[in-house]
Amino acid sequence: MERPFDSLVRHRIAAYLSLPLEAVEPVQRLRRDLGLLPLDLVLIALSLEDVASARLPIEHLDSVETVGQLASFLRRCARIEGARSGRPDA
Repeated sequence: MERPFDSLVRHRIAAYLSLPLEAVEPVQRLRRDLGLLPLDLVLIALSLEDVASARLPIEHLDSVETVGQLASFLRRCARIEGARSGRPDA
């Protein structure tokens, strides 16, 4: 079963690129396989921030290479944000 952040990232990327969900896999490289440009990644990150209630440091997006890595990055940022806010689900 797919984890929530993995599913969220795949859905957002698929919607952004107007692709079927099945066309976006965790192992795909964001730039090389999916053709995303740096601005595309920033826009996707901003949309993920809104949904996940987590701040994604844009300056760290350069180190994120795959769909799965973006989901892991989002998961880590959400945990940090949750710990800062004192949410018990962090």
